Amino acid sequence: MIDLGPSYEPLLAGTHADRFVLVEGPRGTGKTRAILTALVLGAMRHPGSRIMLARSTRTRLSQSVLVTLEDQVLPSLGMPVPGGVGRENRSHYDLPGGSMIIPMGLDDLQRTQSAEYSQVYVAEGVEIHSRDQVLALAGSLRQAGGMKKQCIVDCNPGPPGHWLNQIAEQVPKDLRRVTCLADYRRVVEHNRAPSSKGWKRIISRIQDNPAYFDLGQYSHTPAGQEYMDTLSNLTGHLRRRWLDGDWVAAEGTVFPEFDDSRHVLSPFAVPSHWPMYVGIDPGYDHPCAILWFAVATNGCIYIIDELYRGGMSVAQHARDIQLRNEGRTIVQYLADPQDAFKSVMQNPKSIARQFADCGISVQRWPRSTEKQAMVEAVRDMLLRGKLKIFSSCSNTVNEFQSWSFKRRVSDPGNPPPGDDAYEDANNHALDVVCGVIARKIHLPRQAVAVYG
Repeated sequence: MIDLGPSYEPLLAGTHADRFVLVEGPRGTGKTRAILTALVLGAMRHPGSRIMLARSTRTRLSQSVLVTLEDQVLPSLGMPVPGGVGRENRSHYDLPGGSMIIPMGLDDLQRTQSAEYSQVYVAEGVEIHSRDQVLALAGSLRQAGGMKKQCIVDCNPGPPGHWLNQIAEQVPKDLRRVTCLADYRRVVEHNRAPSSKGWKRIISRIQDNPAYFDLGQYSHTPAGQEYMDTLSNLTGHLRRRWLDGDWVAAEGTVFPEFDDSRHVLSPFAVPSHWPMYVGIDPGYDHPCAILWFAVATNGCIYIIDELYRGGMSVAQHARDIQLRNEGRTIVQYLADPQDAFKSVMQNPKSIARQFADCGISVQRWPRSTEKQAMVEAVRDMLLRGKLKIFSSCSNTVNEFQSWSFKRRVSDPGNPPPGDDAYEDANNHALDVVCGVIARKIHLPRQAVAVYG
């Protein structure tokens, strides 16, 4: 017997026509099980289908999605769990009719380049900071015949500037407030309706998990009440994300003065005479962040464009930078004074030298022995309303909402001193922001050098 909530019926029936579907909601709403069940049933209806299961890393996939697949979904559908190797080393799952499920970590995207799939499921999408990683998967949805070509992404809500929240169809804020059966019916009605944007957003609630909620009685089951009691102990942004299902910024962020309504604006045509700077934070295994800064005549700085991606060569970055520079007055390229200018064992040429070979002369942004001074310079620009970000730079906005102070176990009320005060995560774009602002590009008295 397949027992899943009404919100998941469009997935089970395959009625949504959108190429991308976002399934979001608090913890405990049964998202993973519902999506996996829909995919397996779809593969049974269409023999020979190939389905990719993905997460940010294969390890995380094995410890979460594959556990649900093996312990809940396959047994509920009367299918055996494969024997032999453990799930962490399993390369595929065979389904009736010759269909197949292939687990994949997005840290190994090269494996998807030549493969063909009918459907793709990306779990915990908020872990994916580059939309390109997910959008690129659409290129693998080219298996002839079979299931509807679709990429399904699920997540618990994260910071409101995350690209997933920005790219999916927008919904009224009060739609997530479910206090009675009528409210829940409104959510189900939305979930069944066609998308208005191209990325269908399915909002899941605790009522969608029959293990935790009895719709006939419209009350929590004993297991559900116990689970809700556990979540009720949460506080702050985690409570609002994991219990209420809201997209909210984290507490303890480095820039609490960052305000979407004040600092984020819709893109506009930047005057060609405004000087522009390109900041680069190198990365391959982690994202390489490249930002474009335009300086208005009143000294206001606008972050107007970004590239945010990993796994690409310097030559690829340089080529795309030059394409985006068309029609822009580029004054200077600035990069991390350490990582961009040192040689590594894999390549005796520094990243700066590799960029130079591609026609881009990169200079150092100021080296600071105290990161706090650079952070305070950015904070000053925010407080004075002199730093604005185009809404299209979703990764930069997301990091402003996410980069946080560390908390010591021995003294959770205060971060460690010095550079150790900051989390080394959600900060690739903000490293660029801090470095370029430290260059004081907004001061008119500054002499600038023009580089090709």
